[in-house]
This record gives sequence, structure tokens and C-alpha cells, in this order.
Amino acid sequence: MNGVLGMTSLLLETPLTEQQRHYAETGHESAQALLTIINDILDLSKLEAGKVELENLPYSIEKLVAGVATLLSERASSKGVLLQVEETRDIPPLLQGDPTRLKQVLFNLVGNAIKFTEQGQVTVRTVYSKSQEGQPARLRFEVVDSGIGISEEQQSLLFDRFTQADNSITRKFGGTGLGLSICRQLVELMGGQIGVHSVLGKGSTFWFEVPAELSMKDIVEGTENLTGQKVADVVTKQKVLVAEDNEINQMLIRALLEKYDHSVRIVSNGVEALAAIEADDFDVVLMDIQMPVMDGISCAQEIRKLEGDKGRIPIIALTANAMSGQKEEYLASGMNGYVSKPIDQHKLIVEMMTVTANRTRVLPDKVEEIMLPDEAMVDNQTEIIAKKRTMADQEQQKALKDLAASFEDLI
Repeated sequence: MNGVLGMTSLLLETPLTEQQRHYAETGHESAQALLTIINDILDLSKLEAGKVELENLPYSIEKLVAGVATLLSERASSKGVLLQVEETRDIPPLLQGDPTRLKQVLFNLVGNAIKFTEQGQVTVRTVYSKSQEGQPARLRFEVVDSGIGISEEQQSLLFDRFTQADNSITRKFGGTGLGLSICRQLVELMGGQIGVHSVLGKGSTFWFEVPAELSMKDIVEGTENLTGQKVADVVTKQKVLVAEDNEINQMLIRALLEKYDHSVRIVSNGVEALAAIEADDFDVVLMDIQMPVMDGISCAQEIRKLEGDKGRIPIIALTANAMSGQKEEYLASGMNGYVSKPIDQHKLIVEMMTVTANRTRVLPDKVEEIMLPDEAMVDNQTEIIAKKRTMADQEQQKALKDLAASFEDLI
């Protein structure tokens, strides 16, 4: 197909008679239609075989929608159809997900709207709903057209394979009837829903809605250079359970977390962690992997067996063994993220924010002026000794002295 499309494109750029150009354009358009059919069948077969894996990347909704509109603007203008994008409001600059698949679904819906609209306009609308009462944030796309519309009887069949409203549509507009079926399966794979509202002869509104995960990429880039700046809008007070058997690590983690006004409880093994979670509520668990009595992986698996919110509490692995295979093992056990030792405080704070981004806090938000320390990472005795001077609490000062003296034993 690459050869056919490529050569007919080159042929159309050469001097041709009117008849020759007509033949070449017909061949090129037919090849394009065949390529669409092939791609649809390949996509459908991958989806039905469970071979489609979603990416998890930061993306901009504004850029994604603008990209689709740009690609289809010429198609719309050639029909005299106005393609417009409503201004997106209250949408975070970056979200996390699979922008390629989102774009594929939106492209298909907008392309269909243009195809079935002879006059008037096609409008693309995006709505972001913040998380509420423990429910994740949602992202909704709507494609509104003034096209031919669809009867109520046919609307329920639209998202089935090889289905169009009726055979006359296939004859007039072409297509395989696979596009909407692929869209439905992709949206469901992303944990969302898709549907249509339509009035015959007046137009249609196709919509789909997916969970919206906040991207921490902009926060990571921002906090890396926030030395000495206020970060009250970045760090939210949380109630943290730390499962760690090494006393030196316990002191270090407590010191790091309390600088950001987090409430910290420390236990020494998985059994104690499980008991603490059953008895109290926490926003997040920091879980060491290698502990006596019950290790971190076993503990995470037991936590996931608990009912309700306790079984869904975010868990971050703390490990000195962050090889790729081991990372996958941690995530498979039910953990939501991981931070390597020695602990980088920025990475720890950002990872905590990432895994709790759409979760209701146990403690109420408290806006305070919090200053980041000058050093980005506690990784040697000199830095630790210097930091202790900023601590008002005498016990914490003593703990950090012990930490500095014993730093060589830190894993």
C-alpha cells in the first residue's frame, strides 16, 4: 500500500491530461480507502485478541484536540462545513494517559461528523470534571454536528462490528462500519464509556468519557528548581504510614516527611503495617520491601484483600533493588509506585503526590508556607548535620546526630 499510495502521489505531481488526472486521483482515493479498511481490521483483531497495550504518558488536551482539528480542517473546508473547537476551560495543562488512542477515537468521531454533514458545522467540545467523593476525575469529549442524524432504532446498533445506520449510507458515504466498534473497544479499554444522542434529520452528538489522571510531569520539573521557594500549592498535608525495619532509615524518612508537615506513623514489619491500616486511616503507605516477620510484597498483597478504601490505599515501595523485573514484581503485588534508596526527597514527595492525586485526603488540606531545603537530596553526613540545625524539635536534632554518625550503615 505504501508503494501504491506513494507512486500515485508522485504521479499526481506530474503534468497530466484531465483524463489521466481523473484516473490517478481515483486510484489514489481507492488506495486510501483500502488502507483505512486494512487498518480498521488490524486494529479490531488486536483489540479482540487483547494485544493492545495502553501507554501512560503526559499529554496536553489543548494540543491533542488542536492536532485533530488541524488534520481534518481541509476535509471540512472542502465540503463547506465549518469545523470549530470550543475553548477548553478548567482543564489541567497536563494529564496522564494514552494520547495516541484518545486522538484515534476523537479523529474517528470528528471524521465521521464531517463525512455525514453536508452543510452547517461540526463542533468539538471538551469538559473536565474534577474528582469528587473519592471518584476519579473525568474527561469528556463531545462532537456535535448538523448532519443527517440517526433514528433511535439504529443508534443502539452503531457501535457493533460492520454496522452502519443502513445500507444506503454505505453506498453513499463508504466505510466498513468498523470505526465506531473500534472506538467503543478503545474507550472501554481506557475505563470509559461512549455514546450518541441524535435526532434524525437534525444532527448528532457523539461523546466519550474516560478517567482523567493528573500528570505530575510539570510538578516534577517545577520542584526540581524550587530551592528556597514556597511550595504550599504543591505539597498537601498527608497522613503517612511508614513500614521500615531499619532505625536509621526510619529517622531519615520521618525527618524528610515532617519537613512538609506530613503526619507520620512508623512500624517495623508487614504484620504491624497491616494492623495499623485495619485500626486507622492513612493517605499513603511507604513500604520497605525487605522486612522481618512479613515482607513488603506479602504485606501489599494482604492489604489489597481488605474491603473498602483500606484495600485501595496507595502503596509506594521503598527499595534498594529497583531493577526493571523487580519493579514489575512490586507493581504486580498491588503497589502503586516505588522510590529507590538512597531516598531523593523530591522524588519521594512527587511519587506520593502522583499516587494520591485523585484520592480524598484523610486529613483536611492545610495551606502553609513551606520552604524547600537548599539540598535536593540527603546523601552524605555533611548535609545531614547541616540540616539538623534547622530543626526546632530537640528530639529530631538528636535523631539526626545519630543518623549522621551512623550514616555508613544506611542502605
